[in-house]
Amino acid sequence: MTTLTMTSPTTGGALPAGVTPVGGIVLDLIGLNGVRVLVQLSADQLFAGTFSPDTPGGNPGTIGVLGGLSPQVLAQLGGGLSQMAVRMSIFDADASVGDIDHNENFLTINGIQIGNLSLPATESTSESGELMGAAVGFQNALLSTGWFHVTDPAVLFEIFGSLVARNGVSFGLHDLDPYDNGYDFSQGLDGSHFEITIPNTAPDATDDVYSVSRNTPLVVSAASGLLANDTDPEGANLTATLVSGPLHGTVTINSDGSFTYVPATGYAGPDSFSYRASDGALGDVAAVNLFVNPNVAPVAGADRYTVDRNGELVVSPRHGVLANDSDPDSSSGGVLTARTLSEPQNGTLTFNADGSFVYVPNPGFYGTDSFAYAASDGDAETPNFVTLTVVNNNAAPVAADDAYRLDKDGILTVERANGVLANDADADGDVLTVEVTTGPANGTLTLNADGSFTYIPNPGFHGSDNFSYRTSDGDDTDIATVTLTVDNVNGAPSPADDAYEVDEGGRLFIDAANGVLANDTDPDGSAMTAQIRTQPSSGVVTLNADGSFAYTPNPGFTGTDSFTYFANDGSDTGYATVMLTVNAVNEAPVGASDTYAMEQNRSLTVDAAHGVLANDSDPDGDPLSVALLTGPQHGQFVLNADGSFNYVPDANYVGSDSFTYSLRDGSTSTPVTVTLTVNPRSGRLITLDDNANRATYARQGEAVIVHARGGADSITGSRFDDELLLGEGADEGIGGNGNDIIRGGAGDDKLFGQAGNDRLEGGDGDDLMHGGDGPDIMVGGVGDDIYYVHSTEDQVIEAAGEGSFDNVRSTVSWTLGDHFEELMLEGSADIDGSGNALDNAVLGNSGANVLYGLDGNDTLGGYGGDDIQYGGAGNDRLVGRDGNDVLHGGTGDDQYFVDTADVIVELGGEGVDTVFSVGDYVLGANLEVLRLDGAADLRGEGNNLNNYIAGTDGDNFLIGHGGDDQVFGGRGDDTLVGDGEAVGNGNDRLEGGDGADTIFGGGGDDVLSGGGGDDFLFGEAGMDRLDGGSGNDVFVFDLNSLSIPDQRPDTVIGFHGAGTSGIGEQDSLHFSGGFSSSATLMFDHYGSNQGQQYYRLVDPEHPGQEQLILVQMAGGSTNLLSSDDYLFS
Repeated sequence: MTTLTMTSPTTGGALPAGVTPVGGIVLDLIGLNGVRVLVQLSADQLFAGTFSPDTPGGNPGTIGVLGGLSPQVLAQLGGGLSQMAVRMSIFDADASVGDIDHNENFLTINGIQIGNLSLPATESTSESGELMGAAVGFQNALLSTGWFHVTDPAVLFEIFGSLVARNGVSFGLHDLDPYDNGYDFSQGLDGSHFEITIPNTAPDATDDVYSVSRNTPLVVSAASGLLANDTDPEGANLTATLVSGPLHGTVTINSDGSFTYVPATGYAGPDSFSYRASDGALGDVAAVNLFVNPNVAPVAGADRYTVDRNGELVVSPRHGVLANDSDPDSSSGGVLTARTLSEPQNGTLTFNADGSFVYVPNPGFYGTDSFAYAASDGDAETPNFVTLTVVNNNAAPVAADDAYRLDKDGILTVERANGVLANDADADGDVLTVEVTTGPANGTLTLNADGSFTYIPNPGFHGSDNFSYRTSDGDDTDIATVTLTVDNVNGAPSPADDAYEVDEGGRLFIDAANGVLANDTDPDGSAMTAQIRTQPSSGVVTLNADGSFAYTPNPGFTGTDSFTYFANDGSDTGYATVMLTVNAVNEAPVGASDTYAMEQNRSLTVDAAHGVLANDSDPDGDPLSVALLTGPQHGQFVLNADGSFNYVPDANYVGSDSFTYSLRDGSTSTPVTVTLTVNPRSGRLITLDDNANRATYARQGEAVIVHARGGADSITGSRFDDELLLGEGADEGIGGNGNDIIRGGAGDDKLFGQAGNDRLEGGDGDDLMHGGDGPDIMVGGVGDDIYYVHSTEDQVIEAAGEGSFDNVRSTVSWTLGDHFEELMLEGSADIDGSGNALDNAVLGNSGANVLYGLDGNDTLGGYGGDDIQYGGAGNDRLVGRDGNDVLHGGTGDDQYFVDTADVIVELGGEGVDTVFSVGDYVLGANLEVLRLDGAADLRGEGNNLNNYIAGTDGDNFLIGHGGDDQVFGGRGDDTLVGDGEAVGNGNDRLEGGDGADTIFGGGGDDVLSGGGGDDFLFGEAGMDRLDGGSGNDVFVFDLNSLSIPDQRPDTVIGFHGAGTSGIGEQDSLHFSGGFSSSATLMFDHYGSNQGQQYYRLVDPEHPGQEQLILVQMAGGSTNLLSSDDYLFS
């Protein structure tokens, strides 16, 4: 038996001397005679060696190589090879034509028998002599058995399939039956050989990415070149060749993958080319993506210069602001230009493009000044500040002494022309100012900075006085003295009026220390004497020369009296008035006890005419009032200052009660006690059962006391003073003509007092109480109750926590008491309504009402008539519209619902307020938000604040005016204006919404959004952002309204140009007007950055006048504008 085994070097032993693997897989072919042949596998190569069979006399077999290549021709095959195509052929030159039975042959891999190796019978006449063409895998090869026919003795058999090449893998071919009919391997393989074929695999080329600055060559070495990330499965050396060149530059490629790319002059953006990586036989194509970065802005260095005060700074180009500036990418050929961005604040500047300049500081100025400039390389600019230091070289001023004269008690006023600076000097001609260093000792001085002054000597002073001042030119100072001579002249006395008091019936004695001369003065300090001038009219006065006096009022007199006197200094006189007040002596008021009586469960209401003051008096006739000291113990009580009161005894109480009040005349008081007697109730007692009863007692000859129980009862009282006590059902109680008491139970009751002074108590449940005629008392109880009021004398009472929405409906003017939530005025009378501190709803009637919300977040509604509404504190809702209403919101964020006839009054600082209007409306002062209601075509205008304005679904005309406004059109064809004519230039946001809108930005940096529809957008002045949205939009630039030159460009967003495919919309830029009447405007592409294209309008006849515009194409398109996208008019 002949066995051929192929193994890796790890299983076949050490390699012979002189055989060195180059990196692939080396097969060690060993015959049984121990002869070893080494073969290295490589793509498209067939390597061979020799071996000898193990039987004597056998001819040596040959593992041949087509073309006769020797085993030492080595090529790399990467160690990571996972699978390769393998062809194995065994040839025997001595084989004869005929049938060969290899039924017992099998294939082994790593010594494991895999399957028999033979052809099926159907292949026995194959001319090729191929054993089979099945796949031979690592561990899954099963070959069919049978016969095959040899037609070409040069080829014994061949195996085609796959071999998994791994270290330690061996495979062999065995013939197990040397005595079978057919070819016998044991007889030797004369002239036969063994062949292994491995086909080539194409290399894998990977795309590359590089970037380079504009106008700069890109040089890439082989180590970082095109082939650095490309691979070949067999490890072959690769070469690179150009397939297609770049569109925006030139490229030179070397075979080792290094290359040089030169972008087109001035170009910035993407570019690409492709190349082929080849192993000599097969190749692969990859793309190289290039990005040419935009220009890098210049680098500006800090600049500082120094000049003397009142001097001139002249700086040449060599030392100018560009001398220390540079251009990193030399896009301008290394030549930079400069332009000013801001002027100095304290001088004048003449600036040139080459960086030279002349600076002249303002006269007298010294210190630090600055200006800003921009260094430009023709594409980009870099701002920079220049610091200017003006050095002081000042000469100090010279101050000269001054002298002035005035009379005693006079006033010296000196104008600037004759002031203290009139004889002072400054060598530099600086403007001088003065300030006091030492003031005068005998007077007051007011010295102004310009040298003018006012001097007032102390009263009576005469002689010499002086002060010192410091004169300054802003840097240095000098001091001088001013002498003031006050000449002596006599001054008349200055008597002052006096006032004294004495009680009625008394006598007033005043000594000299407190007399009429005590507050009198003489400018010369001369001694004064007093002399009577006129006597008082209601008494007698005795006046002494030293100013002391005695005054006796007439008997019984009280009130005001007076006399006059002379004050004399021996030369001159003056006179004054003495006021004398004779105070009345008060006597305490006299109080008389009072007694009142009422029936059980009845309230007692006493008016002022019959109140507690009716029998009280005051000896002095002073007006009297009362205040409660101690209240009653068995009822609720209210005492008014005029003596009227209301007393409600506790339910079912019978007996005596009392209260004490203080009787007051404004000065003194007297306590008085009032006795209250509660008598048992008279009337017929009626008790109803638990059924639902309907009972009427209108014809009764006496009062009734009805006690209802369960069921929904309806009870009507008599014409007398009845008491109806309703049960637990939803009851109805009707009082009749008397002064009735109706008490509800636990259900939702209806109580009607009708005529008389009634008391209605709802109890638990949501009750309705209607007092009817007369001053009634209505008490709600737990639940949301409704009260009907028809008299201003009605009392409506609701305790805390007894309901969340209690409602008062009144036909008279009414103010909600505590714990009530809603007031509704009824009827058509011109009455008023007022809320409380809760969140109220106060609603008017058809008349002209005045409504007050007071505290809380209130809702006020006029509903007919010319109403006046006051929201007060809180976030209120004021509803006008019906009638000519005046609405005062007050503090808080209020909402106004108006039409064109209404007037809103809102003060500053009273919150952010919103107006909802169904007609044309202009926001008044201090109003922030306007919302137009409905679908009509309306006009709305803001004010000078930052307004929010929203239109209707109609065609609106909306104007923001001053402030940073937000204006929203809605669904119609709207006209939106950011800034009105009278006020201007806010940074506004204007959104047209749906419809064909026309939008004007005005001054300021505005944001304009067209939305749906074919819109016209006018950015006007400022750096605006314009977004047409969907539709065929027109962006209009009125060049006459722009600031030229303007380096703060407008930006057009989402532009649908003629070259934008697949959108179906066409926007356009429309330029009207011009920089000059004869200008021929040019519109050209200026550059790009982050998806935005820069364009500029240029006036060739006026260099330097240009307008920048940024355009961002819709859908992320990088197309440039064509001549179809803009027009001039």
